Amino acid sequence: MKAKHNLVIAVIALVLTYTSSNGQAGNFGNYFTHQCMDSTQFQNYTLLYSSELNNDSNAIAIITPHSLLSGLAEDFHCGIYYNKTLNRWAIYSEQGSADTMPLLSGFNVLVPTTNGTVLKHKATVLNTTGNKTLIDDPATNGKPNALLYITHNWGVSGGVYNNRATGVYYDPTEEKWGIYNENQAAFPIGATYNVLVVEAANANAFIYTTGTPSVSAKHICYMDVPSINGNTDIRLFVTHNLSPGGVTNNKYDTATIGVANKSLDWLFYNRDRSQIDSGTTFNILVANNLPNTSIEQSDADNATVLVYPNPTADAITIAHNYNFAATAHITNAMGQQVAVFNLLQNTVQVDISNLATGVYQLSVYGGKGERLAVKRVVKQ
Repeated sequence: MKAKHNLVIAVIALVLTYTSSNGQAGNFGNYFTHQCMDSTQFQNYTLLYSSELNNDSNAIAIITPHSLLSGLAEDFHCGIYYNKTLNRWAIYSEQGSADTMPLLSGFNVLVPTTNGTVLKHKATVLNTTGNKTLIDDPATNGKPNALLYITHNWGVSGGVYNNRATGVYYDPTEEKWGIYNENQAAFPIGATYNVLVVEAANANAFIYTTGTPSVSAKHICYMDVPSINGNTDIRLFVTHNLSPGGVTNNKYDTATIGVANKSLDWLFYNRDRSQIDSGTTFNILVANNLPNTSIEQSDADNATVLVYPNPTADAITIAHNYNFAATAHITNAMGQQVAVFNLLQNTVQVDISNLATGVYQLSVYGGKGERLAVKRVVKQ
């Protein structure tokens, strides 16, 4: 039975306005923000109240922790489960029923219905080896440029806990995406994950590569994305991607990721305050409806261009999914062209160690001379 909370906590819970509710319609479906209140907290979980999820044990939702109060960043891994007694979905702590869901913990919740494919993946003895489990689905097979967003689904009963940070990776030999435990621990057989698949990057779904960690806050990555800068109304979802464009970068991150907004700037952070290394790559999803300004419309509609690591001192890798000839041009801050090269393969590595330290612009052009994409490159 849940213990009584003191009066101060109860008053705070009544004053705060973030609770789960009917979602807003966004680019990928309905989304909302939930905050654990005294009325929703039970043991290690917090009940969701939403018409998109209530009374539907088969519903699929994606979640990301969202720090709604300055300094509130509880360090615990979490997933979702269905309470069949109350016919409600809940967000729970992976530490088990002996744990207590912290009051005021915040979460972004997405119930995807459009502009992507949703599926459930269950780890079995046939698809799981060591710390990894491979997904076998037409939405992901042979698609190294797909973006995956995952959430552990404990299910209705008899679920399996996985109290670890997880990410996604691409196996080029099997040509399949998979889910893995960041700390290399064995992946638990029976663990089930909700997966949202976006086939190609756009303004609402893209890969973000971290720069050099801040000296004062190495666990935080402030994002500089024009489409979301200064917009406090958006809702973000984050999944660590070990293989952007299908190329593994070996940048592991053993912490659960959360998002927050500070002084109008969006950021994501390691909830255990461990450092996020430079060149680590994350799939970012913006639930809201945003104009697609990431790539100019052309015969390369829905194409993807990824540049990583960024910043870098030596070489950059350019990954794309064009099926036609393209070239890349690098210009300096004065607009002077300093390098040009052909993109003859879908993944090209370019040595920029000879360039001076600074910020450069990388522009990709199609065979007709049209500019298809522009990327900012930071040379350390």
